[in-house]
Amino acid sequence: MIDTETISIQVMEKHRVYLERLENFPIKKAAYYQQLKESTNAKSSRALSEITGEDWSYIAKVLKTLQLPTPIQTYLSEHKEPAIAKYFHLHRLLELVRLEEEKLQFQRFREMLELARENAKL
Repeated sequence: MIDTETISIQVMEKHRVYLERLENFPIKKAAYYQQLKESTNAKSSRALSEITGEDWSYIAKVLKTLQLPTPIQTYLSEHKEPAIAKYFHLHRLLELVRLEEEKLQFQRFREMLELARENAKL
């Protein structure tokens, strides 16, 4: 007989480890949450919180990064250099989201990217 409780615990542990690995990649984590939301028919961040065990407000913030223009999301997903990943943490990405206007987001992103590259040279 299969112990379903043990299997559930193992699945949740793998899920937790995966989420920890995504911590430095907010865009990828947001995409994961979005996929999880769609696959489970979760209607809100609170519903995702019940599934993942993470704070709903944190999940909501991560999902906001999906409001960034697609070219910015693509760039950050494809450039996984440690300096870029470290620089573009969740708070910086939310700063870009708050600008709302795409032109301003691109302008600020370019400035931030330049700073990230300068910091990497130090």
